[in-house]
Amino acid sequence: MRPLVADAAGVHHYIGRIWPARQDAYHPSRFAVLRPGFCRYRHTVVAEDLRPGGTVSGPTLMQLADVATYALILAHLGEAALAVTTSLSIDFLRRADGPQLYVDAELVKLGRSLAIARITIVGGKADAEPDMSRPVAIASVTYSLTLVPEQGPSDAS
Repeated sequence: MRPLVADAAGVHHYIGRIWPARQDAYHPSRFAVLRPGFCRYRHTVVAEDLRPGGTVSGPTLMQLADVATYALILAHLGEAALAVTTSLSIDFLRRADGPQLYVDAELVKLGRSLAIARITIVGGKADAEPDMSRPVAIASVTYSLTLVPEQGPSDAS
């Protein structure tokens, strides 16, 4: 697996430049672990995440899978704003309720044109180690990676 080129603070700084409205989702404190090929992302459940009855919504879980994957890709590739989600498949296994959610993202492939991550999401408490053997959802996320050519001097006169 390739080494990281950015830590959680570097990813946060980059998101702040290219996508300031989402900067809080990538705050370094949300990453319990960020190492080559893997990250553990944590999310405190808020009222906006909940459906009636107190269940975390499917769109919230999908967003968490996508955020963790994008952060992991950025940590490996650096300023890769042209990495875009092309596929996200998720299976909801049991009721998700929090108060904390943990998302383990593991890179399965990091190639020149595609990145694929396997995601496991569990609920837990903020002050305890999550039990990753009881996932609330599992997902597969694929990103398309577009190589940006280096900008040279313009030939236009």
